[in-house]
This record gives sequence, C-alpha cells and structure tokens, in this order.
Amino acid sequence: MIRINIGGDRRSCQTFEPVDFRIAPERCTRVSARQANFDQDPMFTGRFQINVTPEDADIICVSESGPPDPRTGQKLDGRVYESAAPAVWFVGVDSKSIAKTGDACEWRAPIRVKVDVGRVAGG
Repeated sequence: MIRINIGGDRRSCQTFEPVDFRIAPERCTRVSARQANFDQDPMFTGRFQINVTPEDADIICVSESGPPDPRTGQKLDGRVYESAAPAVWFVGVDSKSIAKTGDACEWRAPIRVKVDVGRVAGG
C-alpha cells in the first residue's frame, strides 16, 4: 500500500494499491480465415480456397461439420485449406501450452445470386 500526501496536509493523503506489472493478461489462441483471391472462380469449380492465419498458435484444427475438437480434430497442413463445404471451422492450438485454446473461427461460403430474366410479359 502506498500513501501519497497531496498539498502538504495530512488529511489529504490518498492510498493506492501497488500494481504488479509482471502479471500479463491471459493469452488465447486466435484464428482468422478469408477466401483466397488468387484461386479460380469457385462458382465454376465448386471449391473454395481459404487462407488461414493463426495468432499464438502453431497447430490449426479444421472441421466441416462444426467446431473441431483440438485433441482429436483433423490438423491443417499448411495455411491454405480447400473445401466445397458451405461452412468450415478452424481452431488454433498452442502446442507449448503458453496460450490457452481460444474460440473457433467460422468461415462461410459467399452466396451469389445471379438474376437471369429472359423475357418479361406485358399485359
């Protein structure tokens, strides 16, 4: 506890609790996913290439049927994942256990609606 005398008067002392700056906030893994722009048009190929970027993680688990289990989930090889699924989930894991496993990142395939009107009847 630290007491600071403000203005020279003993009645105007304030008390502060010391702060331990050695204690860092808890680190959590994080993963971001976005569609690759350099791939072929997925509307023709039916497959999407997804760029995955981990933060505080060296292992990425992937699943096309809901958030993956970090212990038993499929491990991503590299940083690009190719899928035809409408949604893919990624979770980052720190193998050194410095950062705790964070929430899963969900990527959803974009939906494009193409209007094709051949003829409009008047009447």
